[in-house]
Amino acid sequence: MTSSSNGWLLYLNGGLSAAIGLRQMLYVLPDEPATYTVPKTPAHAARVLVWQEHLVPLIDLHVYLYGGGRLGSDPANSQAMVGVVACAMGSESESRTAFGAFLMSRAPDRIQVSDSQACALPDELASWAAVAASCFRHPLLGPVPVLDLPAILAPVVTK
Repeated sequence: MTSSSNGWLLYLNGGLSAAIGLRQMLYVLPDEPATYTVPKTPAHAARVLVWQEHLVPLIDLHVYLYGGGRLGSDPANSQAMVGVVACAMGSESESRTAFGAFLMSRAPDRIQVSDSQACALPDELASWAAVAASCFRHPLLGPVPVLDLPAILAPVVTK
């Protein structure tokens, strides 16, 4: 018997697609929120937004994976929406919730992925190895990385 999991297919900045677990997406902001530059931060997380009394780092995965200018430095990077995500971090005895936000070109799609869709991360997505927990084959998009949110958020929220 094949099992399946529900999740979200994200349409990220720079034409990238990735997936996260269903309960990891907390909120999609329909309009680009006010963001604030934070000095001495990594280029892919140079801005924060305020969401429900939390300062949330705004992550540009395209900049993280492929380099480029600092987040928000290119007017062409203007996105229609931002997705706020969360994950548990730390040990079981000292677990806490880490928040992050991703630039998205459009609203995410709810998806269901079965075990039979699992695939290895292909060579053309090798740069994703540090941020992908796994990968699956989407019928239209081909291989889609499943994001490892703790790996992405830990370097940003713990500094």
